[in-house]
This record gives sequence, structure tokens and C-alpha cells, in this order.
Amino acid sequence: MKFWDWVSSKFSGRDWMDVDVSELRDIMGETHVRELAYWSCVGLIARMVSKCEFQTLANGRPVKGAEWYRWNISPNLNQSSTQFLSKLVHSLYGDQHAALVVEVNGQLLVADSWVQDNKALVDSVFSGITINGYTLNNVYRASDVLYFQQSPYNMRVLTNLLYDTYSKLIAYSARTYQASRGRKGILKLDTHESDKLTADEKAKRAAIMKSKFDKFFSQENAVLTLYNGQDYTDLSGNKTYTQETTRDLRAMIDDVVTYDARALGVAPALLLGDVSGIDAAVQWTLTSCIDPLTDMIAEEINRKRYGMSAVLGGTYLRVDTTTIQHTDLLAQSASVEKLVSSGVFSVNDILRKLGEPTIPESWADEHFITKNFSTIQDYLKGVDGNGTP
Repeated sequence: MKFWDWVSSKFSGRDWMDVDVSELRDIMGETHVRELAYWSCVGLIARMVSKCEFQTLANGRPVKGAEWYRWNISPNLNQSSTQFLSKLVHSLYGDQHAALVVEVNGQLLVADSWVQDNKALVDSVFSGITINGYTLNNVYRASDVLYFQQSPYNMRVLTNLLYDTYSKLIAYSARTYQASRGRKGILKLDTHESDKLTADEKAKRAAIMKSKFDKFFSQENAVLTLYNGQDYTDLSGNKTYTQETTRDLRAMIDDVVTYDARALGVAPALLLGDVSGIDAAVQWTLTSCIDPLTDMIAEEINRKRYGMSAVLGGTYLRVDTTTIQHTDLLAQSASVEKLVSSGVFSVNDILRKLGEPTIPESWADEHFITKNFSTIQDYLKGVDGNGTP
């Protein structure tokens, strides 16, 4: 839903001339809260995906070639992989709740808009593809593009419907807070004198009084001049403020963030800045959001850019999400030793997991086993045919 369509829906059945400025101000406030909550969640997802490594394998072994460079460094002339993946994720969670990637002259580009003709038994057709204001003339089949869609339901529409209900509470809390902090009083006027004035004179006097009171209330220290027949009584001097504080209002906004985060599979603690239990929050987000998202991306890449024969032969792309979390090398030293000594990982395998440069030596790619850290081949040489040393 476009912005003005959404605003119009708020005042359906009413003449625009009857809409008060304060109502429009409330709508703008609602929009800011709604957009901040939703796009903060999407931004976090995009940042986490951009930290992943898109690993390319050939015959079951990791290789770094043009495809690896394209997904991890530079997919096109104008974007880094981080910018590219961020745009892809934002498109996935935007109004179209889908992302379309086309290859033009060896460059991977995320489309801004497109026209889609869905088919049942043959390739769907994509036309009118627009990228940064430029519309491609070509018509593409589904097998020629990468089309990503997580769910047939538009999550942004669903979260907006939820917010439409909750926004009434936020608007009421903001108005209550403002009212409780306002200045109120009673101005008594001599009606006998005012009866002698014309309508224009009354209007001018009212405008002058309003200007005087506006200045009086806006200044930290001020003097209010009153004339004969005028008497002002302040009603807010010793008032007790209501319980609707800015903290209460912030808590309601945090609730909106929490609802959006849960809808998108993100742990709310990651957005609210709660550092306690951060590791568990990251793991939960990986399991419920990032892993399914990256699996979907890898599946589309593999079936379109590699094909069944290559994938079954061990040549494919996979997304490594373990690079998202920061690893304390000293804290993990015992685990690293066990992983190497068990023969499961080589030294270079561990270094890649830790995000460290690999060692350009053949021994760093070998696998070692237990206690004396000898190679598996050396260990097997000391075993006779019966399997005993």
C-alpha cells in the first residue's frame, strides 16, 4: 500500500476539509513509529545475511572463482556484495514481498519493479524490469532469472494491520502526556466593555491576547500584562503529573518493535539493545529467520545457475551462516583443539571458521588425530590388518 493510499484509508468517508491538522500530525507520528519498527527488523536481517559467506564447491571441495567473487565481493560494477544483498533483502520484505535478480552482461542486478505473468506448467514470464530508473527491453523466462519469495503472504501488510490497532494506544498515550504537561488557566474579561466592540475589534483583541499568552507560556521567565477588566488564574501551578511518562510511551513503541521482530523471526532483544542472553538471541534468530532465508536463496541459485547434474556431482553453492557470530579465539581454544585432534577439521578449516587468513602450506590442509597429532595416514600405517596396533 502506498503512503497516501494508507493516509486516505485513515479518513475514509470524510471530507479532507474536515480533517484537523492535529489528526494529520498524529498520522505522521504513527508512520514514523511503524516504519522505524519494521525497517529496523529488515535492516538487521540484511546486515546478518551480508555477513554470510557464499561458498562455492566443485566436486565437493571449496573453490574460489568468478562465481565466488560475484557473490562475496562484487556482483556488478556499481555495488559491493553487501549493498547488493541489502537491496535483495529489503526487496524481499518490501511491498512486492519478493526479489528479482537478472544477469545483464555478466552483472547480477536486483530489480526495483517488474511485471510478472505467472504460468502453471511452463516458465513464468518477467517483463518491464526496471533497475535504477532504467527499464530493460528484454522479456525473461523464469529459468533465466533468480526469483526469491519466502512466503505468499506480504508480512508488511500483516504487521501494518496489527499496528493499526496498537497505534490508537500510542496516540492516546502521547496526547495524554502532552496534556498533562500543558499550561491551563482561566481568563476573565469584562463583558460590559466587550459588548461595545465591533466583531472586527473583538477578533483583533482575541488575536492580541493569544499572541501575548503564547509568548508567556513559551518563555522560561515572563511577565503577563493585563488591562482593566482582565483577570487570569493559573490552574496548573501545583498540579500532579499523570503516570503517562515518556518511559511509558517508549515501552509502547518497544512493543511495536517486538511484534514486528517476532513476525519476521528476529529475537526482539537484538533490536531493543538487551545484551543479556545475546548469544541465545542470535542463535534463535539464525534458526528461525536467517537459516531458512539463506537456504531459500541458495536453493534458487543452485537450481538456476548450477542445475541438477552439477549439484548431484558436488558442484554447488552454499551459504555459511557461522560467520555472523564473532568468535573469541582464546575462549574457544579448547574446542578448537578437539576439532583438530579428532580429525574432523584441518587447521585451515578452523581458520576459515574464525575468519582468519589460511596458512599456504600443505600440512595446514591435512587432518590430524588424537594425542600426538599425527596424520590419519601415519596412524593407519601402525595398524595391522586386524585393526590392532
